[in-house]
Amino acid sequence: MSTRWGTVLLLALLGAWSRPAAAKTKYYGIVIGNNAAPARSEGAPHAPLSTLKFADDDAASMTAFLAEFGAETRLLTVMDADTQRRYPELVARARPPSLVELRRAIAEYAVSVARDERAGDESVLVFFFSGHGVDDVGERSFLSLLDAPLTQALLYDEILPHLPGRAVHLIVDACHAEAVVRPRDLNVGMGDVTEDDRARYRARWTLDRFPHVGAVIASNVSAQAQEWDRYRQGVFTHEVLSGLRGAADVNGDGRVEYSELEAFLAAANRSVRDDRARPSVLVRVPAIDARAPLVNLAESNAARLRDPAGELGRVFIEDEFGTPILEMFGENGFSPEVAVPPGHRLFVRSAQGDLSLVPQAGERVSLHAADFRQSTLAARGSLDASLLEGLFAIPFGPVYYRGYVDARADLIPVSFERPVDSNAATDHGHARTIAEPIAFGSAGLLLGVATGFTIDALSSAHTYNHTTLERQAAESKTRFERDRVIAVATGAVGLAAAGLGTWLELRHSQTTLAIAPGPQGAAFMLRHAF
Repeated sequence: MSTRWGTVLLLALLGAWSRPAAAKTKYYGIVIGNNAAPARSEGAPHAPLSTLKFADDDAASMTAFLAEFGAETRLLTVMDADTQRRYPELVARARPPSLVELRRAIAEYAVSVARDERAGDESVLVFFFSGHGVDDVGERSFLSLLDAPLTQALLYDEILPHLPGRAVHLIVDACHAEAVVRPRDLNVGMGDVTEDDRARYRARWTLDRFPHVGAVIASNVSAQAQEWDRYRQGVFTHEVLSGLRGAADVNGDGRVEYSELEAFLAAANRSVRDDRARPSVLVRVPAIDARAPLVNLAESNAARLRDPAGELGRVFIEDEFGTPILEMFGENGFSPEVAVPPGHRLFVRSAQGDLSLVPQAGERVSLHAADFRQSTLAARGSLDASLLEGLFAIPFGPVYYRGYVDARADLIPVSFERPVDSNAATDHGHARTIAEPIAFGSAGLLLGVATGFTIDALSSAHTYNHTTLERQAAESKTRFERDRVIAVATGAVGLAAAGLGTWLELRHSQTTLAIAPGPQGAAFMLRHAF
């Protein structure tokens, strides 16, 4: 075959494989955990605040969770010996929870987002803080860092303006956090002010200024409420991570949205009788997209657990170090698929007993009551009893969720009509990203070959019809018959490959989820329309 046909084939092959790639979601984290109490010079109240025990554990557990999404995370914390033992892979990555390191992390994140934008990818940032917060007189509310107070002015003028990306999710677990972040218009209605004054205040000192930023905040009344020895981390952080791992995914689409997480947190804390132990949770959805997910579990490499019969009731999962992974209590008939860290020995505790397992990345494990062995848990003290008896005592699922969002005009509910099944997204994702490009690429190559041999066959036919030399005519006839056979064969196979790629494309685009109402809740059935 001539050199020109080699060039034609190369161009055809490159064109077949150069289909535009879908934009990827790149996860990032700026995770801060500061156990230290603020210095008196920072504006701390007259009564000294005690050193926290588990803010470093909160930061480490959030970092470990984000790692399951391949997140590029800046961890700012000083881990104590126990936390280092439980998270040895994070020790070398930790930096001090200081303003200096925070500024450095923000600058590094901005560079990464610019790189993603050039590549056509989308960036999502989780900005997490666990530690002390102070509400001082004279606009001096702040979150405590090692070297400086993180004030509202600093947050609004230096930090949030330099956090670009598709979405930024603020998750804060600290006393008086709402006075610093101001997810909603807390104080503007007080006093004799005009509507223009209120609008200017909202635009300057609330998250209305940053429409791509959402917030999930717990304002605890005391450090005793903020941390619990049984969890070995903050109660609110444990609840948030439980919801983000899928326990809040009420419609089963793998996307944990703000309304789902808020309703899940409300159910988790509703029956805690002791006011000291109940966090005050404030949620603000990103103004630019009220349906923005905090995470999409289809993008995680975690293992998956599911109670297919919905018979386990209240479930608590921890690892071999006693680190809590998640906790949930599903409504009768509601059995979400939850993501757990792969390669770790996990202990699943329920009313049916205990179960130990080591799930691997991407593995799906069904939990059955018959596999559990009996065990008992004992509470210690009044606060322990209030938390143990009250937390996750209300079943959560579609029924609770619908009732919760119906009472909230500011929440946009998730769709129960055509959710995208996270199982389908994971199971078919590999085939979609590999099988289809191979099919279309092979089709392009084969059709290019067929085109080249067709042109050569026509050239041989032309020579045969116009030559007066017997030898040249015989050679032209032989080349014509050979090239015609190759052209027909490769063309047929190429068309078949193109047909296969088109069929795969249509198959994936027509995969839907139908909802079949059941006597005890919503039963999801996967239907392939092809």
